[in-house]
Amino acid sequence: MSEINGWVAVDGKVQRVSRPVNPPGEGEVCIRIHASGVNRADLMQLKGHYPPPPGYSDFMGLECAGVVEAVGAGVTQWEAGDEVIALLAAGGYNDRVVCDARQLLPLPAGWSMEQGAAFVEAFATAWLNLYQIGALEKGERVLLYAGASGVGCAAIQLCKLMGNPVTAVVGNPAKAEFCRKLGADEAVLRDADCWQNLARLAPFDLLLDSVAGDWLPKSLPLMAVDGRLVLIGLMGGSLCELDAATVLMKRLRIQGSTLRGRAVEFKAQVLASMRHALWDALQQQQLVPVIDRVFEREELSAAFEYLAGNRNMGKVVVRGER
Repeated sequence: MSEINGWVAVDGKVQRVSRPVNPPGEGEVCIRIHASGVNRADLMQLKGHYPPPPGYSDFMGLECAGVVEAVGAGVTQWEAGDEVIALLAAGGYNDRVVCDARQLLPLPAGWSMEQGAAFVEAFATAWLNLYQIGALEKGERVLLYAGASGVGCAAIQLCKLMGNPVTAVVGNPAKAEFCRKLGADEAVLRDADCWQNLARLAPFDLLLDSVAGDWLPKSLPLMAVDGRLVLIGLMGGSLCELDAATVLMKRLRIQGSTLRGRAVEFKAQVLASMRHALWDALQQQQLVPVIDRVFEREELSAAFEYLAGNRNMGKVVVRGER
């Protein structure tokens, strides 16, 4: 293993490059990648707005599924031949990636590589922000924007499993029906009547907000007293004006949350928490990654265009060589 082939962002386009690679060091593994999940963070990186964290390469891709090819010194929990899924900061679209061994989970029995690639980023994001940062308790009510997205699909399933009624906001009737079938209690269209319809369903204890922009101030009246608004994306822009009186009188907590740039130790804790709390449900297929479409790795640009067009219901995945 002398080089890695991967994809980088150059002037708003993806470009394939080959670079030398060292074998895995202490505490690391090398994975031969068979499938990779596509995320909106990739679209931001493509536009030059979301560079990799310090110390990581500019290879694109935040998650993958594959087979352990080699392990470094001190790695005892994995061995060559293990089928795994990995939460990454970079390199998810490569043919191989070297990463910390603590960033891996085993591929659940019976899952395809494509299912594994569609799982970890979406479910880790939803689990972290709903149940660790958001501290949801059974019965508390959740409002979810972009309900048919990868994170949205994961959040709906988690809420259903954990006993939290969830309302999803979606862009069209097909996505509304999709979310209801997945387990959403309510699905509200993003149309002229959206805020009036949401007001009839309010209050909500937690909002998982991937939009921000002018949606954020409109969301505050929908929140319950002591509600939590967890901001995970900026699809609607980064600037807005808030009514601080509503925040004050309702004792609201507004918190931003990212995952890519967090330390390996933090990501390892999230994965360990998920494995402890959710593994039985995964094995029993009570939680399943929802895949909208699979592209070949050489079609990465087309996969990005598809995701950017908001056509997906579930995750977009790219498949590598077998």
